Amino acid sequence: MEFEDESAWIAAALREVDDLVAEAEAERRMGMRIGRIRLRLCLAGGSTPEPVYRALAARPIPGVELELWPGDERLVPPGDRERNGNMLARAFAGAAWNPGPRLMLWPDPSGGYAAPAEYLAPEEPFAAAERLCAEHEARLRFELGGDPVFDLAFLGLGEDGHTASLFPGQGILAERQRLCAASVAPAEPRIRMSFTYPVLDRVRRIRFLARGPGKAAILRRLVAGDQSLPAARIGAADQAVLYCAV
Repeated sequence: MEFEDESAWIAAALREVDDLVAEAEAERRMGMRIGRIRLRLCLAGGSTPEPVYRALAARPIPGVELELWPGDERLVPPGDRERNGNMLARAFAGAAWNPGPRLMLWPDPSGGYAAPAEYLAPEEPFAAAERLCAEHEARLRFELGGDPVFDLAFLGLGEDGHTASLFPGQGILAERQRLCAASVAPAEPRIRMSFTYPVLDRVRRIRFLARGPGKAAILRRLVAGDQSLPAARIGAADQAVLYCAV
């Protein structure tokens, strides 16, 4: 779905959440859900989706508890501007929801791994990221069960075809057991932590959020099913692209 202005693109993304809430409310009326509705969203980081998140935060969603899980994170100190969790905390601060959102952020490296990169051997930051991934996976399984399922994922799309922190050529692409694993990005911050395909394959509804003329070529390859792209290898049944051309 292609949009020529930001407002229409944002509105389309918000409709995805509205539809999800309406479906859950209908299920509760039919007795398929009991008690308060809880919906779990997997969210992309970076700058592209932030206006969508701010608009979503301003939209009243009464009676529904939304859990927000970043799909990936950068191995940076807690207060770093590059940290996806900080962007999400800003975007959803003061959300017009009742109850408010539950931000389920990745653990940060403050427990002894916040030293500047120049003082760490190359393998040390990656090993630290793997340990944090194991910690986050334990939390994910505790909260969502052994085979966690997200109701909706907003994912990004890089010009190299990556999504979350599933980058071309990385070992994480072959992971089929762990739910969270580390990877190395082609640009700083290099060390990343990400949900793996076993998580993304089970998402009920995935919407890629992309914008700008620089994404047109990679979008054509994604829509054509080019399996050399990490984003094209996700096996979830319900997937679509929301593309803002400007």
